[in-house]
Amino acid sequence: MSVLGAEPAVADVRGTAMTGRDGARRVAVIGGGIAGLASAHFLLQRGWQPVVLEATEQLGGLGTHFEHQGVSIDRFYHVILDSDADLCGLMADIGIGDRLVWRETGMGFLVDGTLYPFNSPADLLRFGALGLVDRLRTGFGALYITSLKKHALDLDGVPARDWLLRLFGPRVFQRIWDPLLRSKFGDDYIDYFKHVRRWIPRLRPWVHGPSGVAA
Repeated sequence: MSVLGAEPAVADVRGTAMTGRDGARRVAVIGGGIAGLASAHFLLQRGWQPVVLEATEQLGGLGTHFEHQGVSIDRFYHVILDSDADLCGLMADIGIGDRLVWRETGMGFLVDGTLYPFNSPADLLRFGALGLVDRLRTGFGALYITSLKKHALDLDGVPARDWLLRLFGPRVFQRIWDPLLRSKFGDDYIDYFKHVRRWIPRLRPWVHGPSGVAA
């Protein structure tokens, strides 16, 4: 596998030689992030010669970090759950599965100056920011997402905000989902996640409660 910077990569893929020295067909992979590197890995397994085109000096994309005033900071939200079977399988396949260290994590909601733990059904029942009916509706909604809407293929074209309001109701949406989505994705999340199926997998770290995280 070849990894090239932006300028050399352009010249390389526009050349006339489309096969490597061993006769394997070359394939350009745009971007050296996790998806690009995984694609190159699978192509290599199938006998192709991938050429990864990466514009920066660092591979890994949003899975990497940067240094700021002597502190190493993640480029993006980093979490691996034990339910991420494909990613865990890929890591085992490339020989780094034993480097995962699983730790229990906890979550909480800060509402009107009060921090509520949010890690178990019992915590949900004690969640004072919602009435009892809305707490029960939240629990049943979370169960519905994890059990029946794992892929949500039938929700293409359904606005995410409308779906959440219909499933959880306006009070739950205002107290939980709206601030959660704004803090994670910004105030323009309504436009960014216009359709449900684009982001429903991202809800699972929340609805699953405490989870294992790779350190």
